[in-house]
Amino acid sequence: MQKAGKATIRKQERQVQALELRRKGNTYPQIAKALGIVQSTAFRLVREALITTIQEPADAVRTLELERLDFLTKKLETRISLGEDRAVNTLLKVMDHRAKLLGLYAPLTIQGPDGAALRFVVEVPTQAPTLADWQAQAAAVIDVTPQEPQEVAE
Repeated sequence: MQKAGKATIRKQERQVQALELRRKGNTYPQIAKALGIVQSTAFRLVREALITTIQEPADAVRTLELERLDFLTKKLETRISLGEDRAVNTLLKVMDHRAKLLGLYAPLTIQGPDGAALRFVVEVPTQAPTLADWQAQAAAVIDVTPQEPQEVAE
């Protein structure tokens, strides 16, 4: 267990050294020579260091945003239980934001009969259509209003 810990620490130290050399403008062959490694390892160390550097703050921000959404959800649930109708729509927006933040609306990929990927993107409308909206769309598509028969002039 201690060997794995020491190996991990050593790897992180090498990542930091490689990244620092890269920040100073060194090329990958120069980094490899300075650290006594091959060029591909120098590239991998820099890449892994950059990924870690970017990922950790992104995870922290995501966690903070989820905590804020939890707080809002609890407040809104109280308002909903008191019968506030507007709180329901607000809660739906909070839930939508949470789903987007967690990537729940990510595109779905399915293989077609030829093995190629088929992509389906599910889009959720920002506001649900009203009955009047549906009626207007239906009227534009089909007019079912009865009309008086017209007399033919002779």
